Amino acid sequence: MSNIELIKSLYKANADSHDNNKKNVVIYTRVSTKEQAENNDSLEIQLKYCKQYADKNGYNVLGEFGRKYESAKSDARKEFQRMLSFVRSSTEKINYIIVYSIDRFSRTGGAAISVADELRKMGVHIIACTQPTDTKTSSGTFQQNIQFLFGQYDNELRKEKCVAGSKEKLLNGYWMGKAPIGYVHAKELGEQKLVINNVGEIIRKAFLLKVEQGLTNYEISMRCKSFGHFINEKRLFDIFRNPFYCGYIKNRLLGNEIVKGRHEPLISEEVFLKANNIGFDQAKTFVKKNNDDIFPLKRFVKCDYCGTTCVGYSVVNKKAIYYKCNKRGCRHNRNADIMHSSFNEYLSNYTIPEKYIEPLKLQLSLTFKALNKDSEVTKILLRTKLHEAQDNLFKVQERYALGKIEDDEVYKRITAKFNEEISHINNELKKTELKLSNLDNFVHYSVKLSSKLNVMWTSGSFEIKQGLQNLIFPEGVSYDFQNNTYRTCKMNSVFSSISEQSRLYQQEEFSSPLFLDSNSGLVVPTGIEPVSKV
Repeated sequence: MSNIELIKSLYKANADSHDNNKKNVVIYTRVSTKEQAENNDSLEIQLKYCKQYADKNGYNVLGEFGRKYESAKSDARKEFQRMLSFVRSSTEKINYIIVYSIDRFSRTGGAAISVADELRKMGVHIIACTQPTDTKTSSGTFQQNIQFLFGQYDNELRKEKCVAGSKEKLLNGYWMGKAPIGYVHAKELGEQKLVINNVGEIIRKAFLLKVEQGLTNYEISMRCKSFGHFINEKRLFDIFRNPFYCGYIKNRLLGNEIVKGRHEPLISEEVFLKANNIGFDQAKTFVKKNNDDIFPLKRFVKCDYCGTTCVGYSVVNKKAIYYKCNKRGCRHNRNADIMHSSFNEYLSNYTIPEKYIEPLKLQLSLTFKALNKDSEVTKILLRTKLHEAQDNLFKVQERYALGKIEDDEVYKRITAKFNEEISHINNELKKTELKLSNLDNFVHYSVKLSSKLNVMWTSGSFEIKQGLQNLIFPEGVSYDFQNNTYRTCKMNSVFSSISEQSRLYQQEEFSSPLFLDSNSGLVVPTGIEPVSKV
């Protein structure tokens, strides 16, 4: 054998080795929708042709990917990314990715071209067994890129057709998509229609409650619950503003335009406009009745049996008003006049006689001053803790800036901990500050108010009643419907202190005044308006 033949044999051996590596491939198959995956054999057919192509060319299949429904409008597909990850990290050289057609690989146009280019730089080529092109040549690469762009173009055409078709149906009054709450899809004489269901009847009542009785969304929500279907306030707000319920269709495909729908409306256009206060003179044609004025205890009194907040309602025929609990299985109710009278009597338990006003003023002043003195010690301790926490935070920030803490997550976790601690200490500090500009005036006002609680509540306006009851009982009161009695687990600490001291004075009327201990904690000073004591 001549020298030139020997030299050729060396390169022939290298070429044979290179050809063997080219036989490693992976197969990728997909369909776009669940229906395609379940109702036809598209995935199996794709896999069959890809395997036949691999067998025909002597390729070694190292993996099969896809076999699921994943839209090719995006390359962020799980199986697609898993396939790419396998190709990039495989210990054995992968040379080809076999697909049934180019649009099975991707329909993202330019993005797909970029992925294909990246793969070619790694020595991996994409082969469509029904559209074979040689991407080792510039003309083959160009042809495949055109196929990628055509796939994206085809997608855009389909989208435009779908949008145009949907818009045309909307313009003709047909609703597209899931039926709005209150309606269900049904077939009548072979045609798909929207039919009002039981919830729709409740929504109709909700509109009428809004228009005819002027109830708030919260009250309507509670009424809907009593009718058999709970609709929260936010959902009601959206429902009242949706023209669908008066027979019109609004959709983002229509922009600002609305069209007359083919469905049966729940309410008239007039009711819809009134519900939204549009186009009507409220003073002349629509009177909103504010029932809150005659129900000062509404949303303040809770049922003693189930804990549900009571609501108020009127019975026109009887010309009477009532409070009731709407909890299913409980639903107690009581005449409002009886409950108002009983509450007034309950307030009298916390009303002090005029003759105890001056001694109580002195006692409250001493108690506030004693507590304020104790709070100074607490302030010093809290400020010391605050300085320590701030110093620790500064040290951590300094170590991070100098590169002594390299882990960002560790740094964020530590600084978040110290910031939370600093915030907590600052909140505690605020609680210890007595922000009373004039302690004597505050004490005088509190005691004077306590001497006229039931009188002020009985003769006061709705606002005064609400203000008084919420000031004295910040978490409301419970009402025993059977025994017509009130009880409270939490009371404003100032009024609790006044009431307790008043009882002590009455018990020891002929003895020396009983002053509270200087360390008494009956009054918790945190601001101009005292907080409640648990």
